[in-house]
Amino acid sequence: MKNCPRKKYMFSLLIGFCLLLLLATSVSYGDVIVNQGFDIVNTASSKSNYATVYNPDPTDRLNLRVKANANSDTIGKYYSGYVVTILEYTNMDWVKVSAGDGRVGYMMRKFLVFDPSRYVKPAMPMYTMKYKTWKLYASPNSNAKTVKQFTGGETIQVVGIVYDWWHIRCGGYSGFISQLVPLWHK
Repeated sequence: MKNCPRKKYMFSLLIGFCLLLLLATSVSYGDVIVNQGFDIVNTASSKSNYATVYNPDPTDRLNLRVKANANSDTIGKYYSGYVVTILEYTNMDWVKVSAGDGRVGYMMRKFLVFDPSRYVKPAMPMYTMKYKTWKLYASPNSNAKTVKQFTGGETIQVVGIVYDWWHIRCGGYSGFISQLVPLWHK
């Protein structure tokens, strides 16, 4: 059989068309690729069990919700740069996460970064404690277990807000303080 340039050209067109068809039936949602009509591949789960909150508006916070629904009650709000543990990929829009304090809820997938090599600039404000002594609680409740008692003047990082409590980090500890505690901005 003679080597025909027209046959090679037609074969190349066929291969190109097949690749185009494959790409056209795939839709990307962040780190999840959905082959419409085929299967779901969670590429993020193979990379890490963690995601980083990313909100394009650094002054805003991402809601942690009771249900995978934008109308569901909010049980916390977290700043960009805060890392959550992924528990389940519930659907294309929501991820079930743990906020690290035992608080479990749902966050919108589009505001989470799943690739640990991608840098997210933290938007968590830093403050210096004004009180001479203060307690860091394990949960947002003044009757909760005290994680640590501090002597004042410490630098704290506010990672989120839970009801009328700040979820903070300080000196290697994580916990809650009432928003009634006066802070100095750093």
